[in-house]
Amino acid sequence: MGDDLDKCVEETGQYMNKSEVVRDAIRTLFREHPIKLSEQTLRDIEISERQIEEGETVSLGDLE
Repeated sequence: MGDDLDKCVEETGQYMNKSEVVRDAIRTLFREHPIKLSEQTLRDIEISERQIEEGETVSLGDLE
């Protein structure tokens, strides 16, 4: 699975790392199959989507 995620990162150029691919997949799953999430969780998801769109993400390696 890790190799597939690496390939997605490399080929699409849309993600900075594998974690971002997984987070995007989870957000998409929740959108397509809604479950009741808390208002705080929904706000956090909106904030993270905005940060990704605006290129405001930081890789774990850059934080260390």
